[in-house]
Amino acid sequence: MPELKIIKSRIMGLGEIAETIKPKTKKDELEPIQQKAMDHSIKFSKLNKSQELKLIEELRSLEVPRMTEEHIATIVNLIPRAISELKTIFAGTKTTIAPENLNNIQKTVNKYEK
Repeated sequence: MPELKIIKSRIMGLGEIAETIKPKTKKDELEPIQQKAMDHSIKFSKLNKSQELKLIEELRSLEVPRMTEEHIATIVNLIPRAISELKTIFAGTKTTIAPENLNNIQKTVNKYEK
């Protein structure tokens, strides 16, 4: 196996991961670790790639202070259904978000809930 080199790193949602890993043709085969990553991302993703990218942009446009890209990715992957679930995402990082910002985030996420 050739040596791989990381050129660029960025946070991706599960739907985007599934589409990125998916083989381009039927002849292409995935390495076992790639197959496991794809299976996991398909099983647990709640949105497809285009929905994820739209939600990410909407969350960024809220310009919530102290909300990082990691927070946004976690929100996109989990799609919290209630503010209490949303608070747990920020509690793990000891980040405090104002109640009005939590409400804005939740309203944005609710548009994408299945």
